[in-house]
Amino acid sequence: IDPRYFRPTEVEILKADITKAKKELGWSPTVKLSQLVRAMVDYDLMEIGIEPPGEGIEILESEKFSWTDNSVTKG
Repeated sequence: IDPRYFRPTEVEILKADITKAKKELGWSPTVKLSQLVRAMVDYDLMEIGIEPPGEGIEILESEKFSWTDNSVTKG
């Protein structure tokens, strides 16, 4: 392990479980993880000045999903 990137508190395996959010908040996901990752990549590319494919942004817009008021993502 490269000591520059070693984080002693990092967990080896991390599994998400949305059961509690569904039960206590009535929440359910509106986009799939793979769709969210596409959007994150689009926004990261925009942040560094590269034109993104836009597929992820289109998915989020079609689902009326927005997690930010950032001027880069809002225009």
